[in-house]
Amino acid sequence: MERLKNEKWNILITAAACLVPILIGLYFWDKLPDQVPTHFGPDGQADSYSPKAFAVYGLPLIMLGGHLFGACLTALDPKRQSISDGIYHLILWMIPCLSFFICFVTIGTALDIDINVTNISMILLGVLFVIIGNILPKCRQNYTIGIKLPWTLDDVNNWNRTHRFSGYLYMICGVIIAISGLFNGTFWIYICVIAIMVLFPTIYSFQYYLRNKG
Repeated sequence: MERLKNEKWNILITAAACLVPILIGLYFWDKLPDQVPTHFGPDGQADSYSPKAFAVYGLPLIMLGGHLFGACLTALDPKRQSISDGIYHLILWMIPCLSFFICFVTIGTALDIDINVTNISMILLGVLFVIIGNILPKCRQNYTIGIKLPWTLDDVNNWNRTHRFSGYLYMICGVIIAISGLFNGTFWIYICVIAIMVLFPTIYSFQYYLRNKG
């Protein structure tokens, strides 16, 4: 609870940021069609629509709920002392930024603005993974953030080595994803790179455990 008290203003500011898209939606309300695109396929084309009231009000409120849940879950982690303020602030701003992105895509597409959803998503995700890769080696053992495997949670050396390895991997993969977005890379490139980001740290961590057990 102490972190929640210390970070209350940051939590309130980021919570308010989650809801700013409502104001944007209200500004364009009369120009929006009754049905607004709210889901896009791998090709970046809208494949599902919702009433504009849901797009304007519902999506930001869902983002707000996820934001508050993440803020509380991280602050109440049994090993929360290991989560630095910088990492916690990054967590606080991730969903507000996502809320703005969703607003930009849904309302922009509804207003017939030409938006390449796949490319923009890949560029932003690539940048995010580079940022995450930079902070992973600084992340200490906890139950909320990081490569949480039985072997990393059981052995601090395994945790540190795995996160150092994963930090480099995430930054490299993030650059690949961002460049793919810049040059109209396919969605499947993103899927393959994500698979590498999940599998390689797991394999590395398990091999480290096998080499050092007993």
